[in-house]
Amino acid sequence: MAKPLPLLERLQYCFEIDPTSPSKLRWKNATAKAVKNGDVAGRKNSGGYWEVSIDSIRYKVHRIVYYMQTGEDPLDFDVDHRMGNLSDNIDVRKVTKSQNLANSKPRKNGSSKFKGVSKIKNGWAVEIQVRGQRIYVGRFDSELAAAAAYNEVALQHFGEFAWINEIGPTAAQDSAA
Repeated sequence: MAKPLPLLERLQYCFEIDPTSPSKLRWKNATAKAVKNGDVAGRKNSGGYWEVSIDSIRYKVHRIVYYMQTGEDPLDFDVDHRMGNLSDNIDVRKVTKSQNLANSKPRKNGSSKFKGVSKIKNGWAVEIQVRGQRIYVGRFDSELAAAAAYNEVALQHFGEFAWINEIGPTAAQDSAA
């Protein structure tokens, strides 16, 4: 459960949304002596998320931006970076935990660079998790065919929230190497 955000009026007093700012927020009325009006608001945490402190409480910038853009406090919902870019705090949407997980990037420590794909003895296997249940999609001779199969099943189950593996000339060259 996320911590409650300050009142919208307080956020609008403190910040302005600025697409040219690395965090996408700038101080309009700074609340600390260490920052000036017009400064970039916040800093990146160790997980890559932008955070900002207001009245000595740290908040995630993408949640603040969502609230300022929509006037709707996300409360117990997640706020998702649509394209998975943690520095793009403007292209965000309110989602459920399940929708947010569906839109997550592939793990970097897997045997494949594609989400839902793993190396097996004689090819590539595809699995997807839907509502807590693992579903075996099948075995494929090529990594790219497996990634395409994952994409198809992910779209069926998650629609606009599905993370789609990028398959193209670059992906084909990378998998052949």
